[in-house]
Amino acid sequence: AIFAPALAGRAASIAARPLQFFLPLLLLRLAAAEVAGLLVRGPSKELFASMASGKQMTPAEMLETGRQALNGKIYPNMDELPEMTLSNVLANVDALYKQEQEKQPGKKNVSPIYSQVGPVLIALNPFKRLACYDAEWRDAYRNEGNAGRIKTAWQRLGPHCYCTIEEVYQGLKSKNQSVVICGESGAGKTVTNKFMLDYLLDIGCAKERAMTSTPSMTMSKVVSTRLESQKDQLEAASEALEAFGNAKTMRNDNSSRFGKYSKLFFEKDLSGVCGLKMEHYLLERSRLVHVPDGERNYHIIHMLAEEEKNIMKPEEFKYIDAAAKVTMIDKKPFRDDNDFRELKKTMAKAGFNDEYQGELYNIIKGLMYMGNVSFFHNESQGGDFTSLDPASGDAFAKSCDYLGVDQDKMLHALTHNVIDSKTDGIIHSPVKEKGAVANRDAVAKTVYSKLFDRIVAVMNDKMGSQKAIHSSHRVGLLDIFGFEDMPINSFEQLFINLTNEWIQNLFNKCMFNKEIETYEREGIPLDDFEPPDNFACVKLFIGEVQPRKPGIITLMTDAVKSPTGKDGAALVSIMGQELKKYWSEYFHVCTQRELMPICAAKTKKWKVDVKLNYDECFMVKHYAGNVVYTVQHFIPKSKDFLAPHLGEVLEGSKRKVMHDIFEKEAEAHKTKAHQTIGEGFKTQLSGLMMELEDVENNNNECCFVRCIKPNPSMTPGIFDESLVKDQLECGGVVAALKMRSDGLPDRMDFREFVNEFWCLEPKDKKDRDRIMEPISRCRDLMKSYVGEEVPADSAAGKQDKGSMAARYRMGQTKVFMKSGILPALRVAVQVVQARCARRVQRRWRAKQGLNLIVRVGQVQQQLENHIGIATQKGVAEQDQVIQAIREAQKSVEQAFNKLQEDPTKWSHIEEGRNVATGSGFKREVEKTCAEIPAATLPESEVERIESLVRTAGRTITTVVANWSIAEAHISELITEKKNEVNAQLTR
Repeated sequence: AIFAPALAGRAASIAARPLQFFLPLLLLRLAAAEVAGLLVRGPSKELFASMASGKQMTPAEMLETGRQALNGKIYPNMDELPEMTLSNVLANVDALYKQEQEKQPGKKNVSPIYSQVGPVLIALNPFKRLACYDAEWRDAYRNEGNAGRIKTAWQRLGPHCYCTIEEVYQGLKSKNQSVVICGESGAGKTVTNKFMLDYLLDIGCAKERAMTSTPSMTMSKVVSTRLESQKDQLEAASEALEAFGNAKTMRNDNSSRFGKYSKLFFEKDLSGVCGLKMEHYLLERSRLVHVPDGERNYHIIHMLAEEEKNIMKPEEFKYIDAAAKVTMIDKKPFRDDNDFRELKKTMAKAGFNDEYQGELYNIIKGLMYMGNVSFFHNESQGGDFTSLDPASGDAFAKSCDYLGVDQDKMLHALTHNVIDSKTDGIIHSPVKEKGAVANRDAVAKTVYSKLFDRIVAVMNDKMGSQKAIHSSHRVGLLDIFGFEDMPINSFEQLFINLTNEWIQNLFNKCMFNKEIETYEREGIPLDDFEPPDNFACVKLFIGEVQPRKPGIITLMTDAVKSPTGKDGAALVSIMGQELKKYWSEYFHVCTQRELMPICAAKTKKWKVDVKLNYDECFMVKHYAGNVVYTVQHFIPKSKDFLAPHLGEVLEGSKRKVMHDIFEKEAEAHKTKAHQTIGEGFKTQLSGLMMELEDVENNNNECCFVRCIKPNPSMTPGIFDESLVKDQLECGGVVAALKMRSDGLPDRMDFREFVNEFWCLEPKDKKDRDRIMEPISRCRDLMKSYVGEEVPADSAAGKQDKGSMAARYRMGQTKVFMKSGILPALRVAVQVVQARCARRVQRRWRAKQGLNLIVRVGQVQQQLENHIGIATQKGVAEQDQVIQAIREAQKSVEQAFNKLQEDPTKWSHIEEGRNVATGSGFKREVEKTCAEIPAATLPESEVERIESLVRTAGRTITTVVANWSIAEAHISELITEKKNEVNAQLTR
């Protein structure tokens, strides 16, 4: 399909015989390559086929395919990959990960854990401290930035998070900057965020240190102390927040259970950071009251439980329970007591005095004891109400004491609902036991969530966010949870994946702009190149206002606010009815038959028995693949507010922090309606995306860091290709590849192209083209094998514009090709090489045949020489000599008789013998000579003839030697007799 348009022109430029030989074999090779998945029709179908097609290669096969394609080469910047495929990306990342980390920068232009593609930095978690994070490396990238070479620093030092953040800092001169850090739990997001944050915070201090190194300049100790103090405070604030928002999960010992957007504001002259503001997203509130098996509650909960162990053992707290015995992934125990001592120091650095810290810790302790409060259904005295379980009286008392609330009021609020009726006024109705437990957990989750909000607000105030917010220079670091497809995807995964879907939309735009820059730099038109658009999937979640199209969040909000709102299967049924009208491409209600293979695949992957109720499940088509969500407890999880009577009790707390939090909440509730979790998160996320895109002012630029977890055991040096492949897909790297495949994804430098494909040049042009420029040779070769850049019958060809209809385009330094052309050319090279190899083999066999004839001729000459010696010596008539010569002559004559049986072949042989080098062989002569060893004159026969001639020679030599001995003996006898006769005569 690729070569057909050019075959006619190709036939005119070369002889018919080579084309007839080449075409069938080429088509055979192309067919085999297509079956193997090397050639595709359309944009990279080998990579982006549906998950259900079952035709994709396994990760191990992809890795091996990529290794063969790369042939030992490593590309730190994967934009340089000749073929941008997932197989090559996977193999390249694997090869990099196996490299040794240099201790000093500049010795190799690679760091084993870092690579990049477009605006994306790919960072593998090494699970150990590497030398590339030392001050020497940090200073090397900073020096590159100061010298104005940061754009090309990766060529000398390799891609690195320091390189990315230095480029971000240098970009502040023109625009605000944002870095989006994504990845699954354990991929290293928090650590990467720390290194980048520390790099930016160190800028002012580094400049002051540089100034003090100059003898002619001095620095005020006050300024130095202020900068170091500010840096310590900002770092402390970031670290302290981890204690309240991070927890141990199955995949990570320090997993962030919230998203964080840290905005650093810089001085006008960019001399350093003047303030920091943090925003957080979607704290996992449910973890406080329910900890998944094998995981832990928030770090602070376990720290405080350790402090209270003299009163109650950690495992006796219901909100901790079995989590108290959970160890780190490497089986080492957590040191909560030591961590708590360090936390108090860190909080002090962040600006929290001992009194304020004490209030925070007491409130959290109150929530921990609240988890031990239980109830029972009381029917005594003719009543029907819920009462406090006497066994939990002490826990309830301690909880109320720590929270600073009245016990009676709190108990009444937990065990009653308050309804404000227009006709009957305020009605207090008792709740069932389950209702009281739900109220208890709602209080715990809400208080902890609001307390977390307050901690962030205080940190922002302490770090000068209000003063710095008007700064014209800002860098945002977004540390956000990665795309998730868990055994059971519930409420939390729904919002996590919405976030990633929206960020992917932003990523598509940034990646598209990067592609535009590449095409424009190479002078290639792009009139019909459009970025992929997944915003319809985002709209499935958030809906549309005009015209009104409900989304998932809209329907959940309606269910929460409706007195008869339904959860589970009923809510899924409503979604199916409403959402299919507008978003059928992305939304699907699952059937039992569809869920069976999905559950089987999840069971195999996660090593747990996954069972899903089909009537509670729906599927969403995300950019990373189809994800099944299970609707369970969506309604209670959607509520972001307490019943007013519970809020009033908490507002009356003697704890100032608690009182202030719920006093403001009460004021806010008077002025606006309650927002659900979904509504609040949608508003928050919309604001974040508006800031990241900044479409109105075009004053923000984004780059991305995709953190990759190389193996589930978190062990250094192990590369799990299946796990990494899944993360590359979920991290949007595959989407980036698809975007490139929609254009002209395969790119090669002209010189590299000619060096690889010179053997495809027409024979009559090869010698002449040696002196031509690589671009001209590349153009001629592409025209010869592929045809014109744009097909003449295409719309783009008629208008002479656009690149998407083009087979290839010639840029300023590279040739850009459609998917499939580069591997097809490589198949053509293999065909030519195979043909040349066969020609060399045939020529070699012809040479071997001629060598055999030469050897027979030489043997014949040797035999004639032996006969001459025998005649000269007078032994030619000896029986032994006659017999040996006769056998040798007979073998030589038989050999020549066989060669001369066919006069035509003998003429070819004679002609071949007259060609000294063999370079002038005709095809028929070559063929005849090549057949000599196998058919006419095997080498074994020549060796037998040589042996007979040698035998004849040895026989003649032996006979001559024996004859000489006999002559000498006779001569001695004669001499003896003569002497005897003479003696007698003398006597």
